[in-house]
Amino acid sequence: MNLIRSFLLAIFLLASVVRLHAQNVKPKFKNITFIGYYASAMTNTGPRIMDYSIIFSNDSVHYTANNFAMKNHEYGMSDTAYRIPDTLTRDLNKISDGKKLLKSHMITNKLKNGDSTYSDHIYFITYDAGKTSPDSFIAVQPFLDKQLSGLIDKITSLPRGKIIMKRKIYHDRALENQVLECQKTCNYIPKPTPPTLKELKVAN
Repeated sequence: MNLIRSFLLAIFLLASVVRLHAQNVKPKFKNITFIGYYASAMTNTGPRIMDYSIIFSNDSVHYTANNFAMKNHEYGMSDTAYRIPDTLTRDLNKISDGKKLLKSHMITNKLKNGDSTYSDHIYFITYDAGKTSPDSFIAVQPFLDKQLSGLIDKITSLPRGKIIMKRKIYHDRALENQVLECQKTCNYIPKPTPPTLKELKVAN
């Protein structure tokens, strides 16, 4: 009897694994790229230093980051790649289905009074879904709706590579040129807002 129960349990577990595999969310996009950088670091040849580049292709992510908060003030970069969870693939599918332009997620172009969450850090987002024309957008997070702002939070929380290549900075000239061309059409990027005295006290 125990042997039969063990056999039935093994069949049940195998069926569960197969069912879970069948439920894997398939990407509806060829690739989606997120680039984080500081607006004040933009030059006439593109962003002077990109903070990071995250490229989603199929169901994987390639995450390259420049790191400046290293011991002994040495700069460097990290690089890694891994598979992303189905929940993130599903969220990425929603913004890249071609039904809405990325810019339609921008619900305002002004910072609220007292909003000092913006620190000059902005995001270049572009995707190619294959069936529709590629879409690109410069995102200022305080200007976005909950859907895209929440997605940016998830993406920027992804783990970076642990291996640091000291004294090397990541550059992708083709991507930097895309950022430059896209930002030329932007007239809504605000100047960084300094933190209030109250916020400084809380931070300390």
